[in-house]
Amino acid sequence: MNSTLTRWDKLSRLGGAYFSYVLFLCLGLGLSLGGWWYLSGFIFVSVIVPLLDMFSSPDLDNFRKNDFGPIETQLLRLAPVGFVIGYLFFLYRYLFAFDQLNAWEVCAALASLGMTGAIAFTACHELMHKRGSPLRLAVSRAFLLHMCYLHYEQSHVFGHHTYVGLKRDNNTAWMNESALSYVLRTIPGTFLFTWNYSKLRQSTETRISPMNTAYLQLAVTGIFLVTMVSIFGFAIFLFLLAQSAVAVIVMELISYIEHYGLMRSKVDGGIEQVRVVHSWDSYHRFSNYLTFMVQRHADHHTCASRDYYLLSANEESPQLPFGYPVMTTIALVPFVWRWLMERELTQWASTHSESRLA
Repeated sequence: MNSTLTRWDKLSRLGGAYFSYVLFLCLGLGLSLGGWWYLSGFIFVSVIVPLLDMFSSPDLDNFRKNDFGPIETQLLRLAPVGFVIGYLFFLYRYLFAFDQLNAWEVCAALASLGMTGAIAFTACHELMHKRGSPLRLAVSRAFLLHMCYLHYEQSHVFGHHTYVGLKRDNNTAWMNESALSYVLRTIPGTFLFTWNYSKLRQSTETRISPMNTAYLQLAVTGIFLVTMVSIFGFAIFLFLLAQSAVAVIVMELISYIEHYGLMRSKVDGGIEQVRVVHSWDSYHRFSNYLTFMVQRHADHHTCASRDYYLLSANEESPQLPFGYPVMTTIALVPFVWRWLMERELTQWASTHSESRLA
């Protein structure tokens, strides 16, 4: 273990890996107590976590593989798998309970379930980068199927991680681009990339995985949706689509803030390599625990296969003033967002003359 780290630091990282599971308690309280309790998951993410961030120290601990024993490593790796499975379990519990909900409870359940789905996206994000683990890939694809977003895997892994910081990237938000404009651009752009990427692979490769073709992804999604309508009926089917839409939009808002205004420069006739200066980081403790350390985004882009609990904090990457829950809320108010981010970008660029703003 690193000499500067204590046993408490390691226990904090282990416990933090399961912090997001509090959302399952919130969803369970909604099902058990009804009424306002259906909103508890939304309140936990939007209010409680930012308050915990405010009154806690930043998490700047960097770990190495040998800091954890075999059992601890397995527990850390199982956390995102278990969260995705837990989310799917509660999704179906809510679908079966739908007929018992009044109009207010349906709206509250959508907010909490959709927000939990957005956090599950961060867990799925961790799993889809583990190309050598069939189990983790299968769990991530099962989740994406329920989000009607199977194409996201190819777009993210082979598109975003290749073209991040460039105008052609669907998931790099440009300077002064509003969150609404970004979401309207990135959602169809994500699908179009996967469609074109699939056609390119079919024309150049003799053998590709069926789930890596946009055609079969569409077919599987269609079969899934027809099955859901047949089992649950049209009203519950609409509820499923609505909570998926909430999760996808919140996830894309997270993508919006991750690279906002940061672009790669041209160097010697080419494009500079992806560096830690091309992603916004945030080391707020509890929002990092909540999102499986995705707020250490700069290090993730330098080594996408690195396990989430080993991602490093560094001084070079630009820093967000708040964690993701607060930043995504601010992003919904364009004039506040632009004022805040122009200030942060200007302040950061003044100490990084080699940077280029979008």
